[in-house]
Amino acid sequence: MIAYCWASGEIEFVQSPGPVPFGALAFADNIILRPDLSSEDFVALVTARARTAHDNETLLVPGIPEAEDQVQAREALQEWVEQALKKPGKAA
Repeated sequence: MIAYCWASGEIEFVQSPGPVPFGALAFADNIILRPDLSSEDFVALVTARARTAHDNETLLVPGIPEAEDQVQAREALQEWVEQALKKPGKAA
C-alpha cells in the first residue's frame, strides 16, 4: 500500500505497485517503511496519526494546510513521517 498526499495535505492511498496520480507525492510504502504491517494495518496507522479535516472524513498531513510555502509543506511532511510512521526504534 502506498500513501500519498496532494499539495493541500490531503492523504490518499493506492495499492502497491499502483501508480500515484500525477501531481501527488508518495510519502510512504508499507512494504518499504513498515513491512511489519499488513496493508490494512498500514492504512489504519496512517489514518490514526493523520489529522482530520472539517468534514471529519478527509485525512490531512498535519502542518501542510498551514504551511506558507512548499518548503514548509515538505518539512512538515518529512517531520510527520519520521515521527508518526516509522517503526519504533528504527533510525530516521
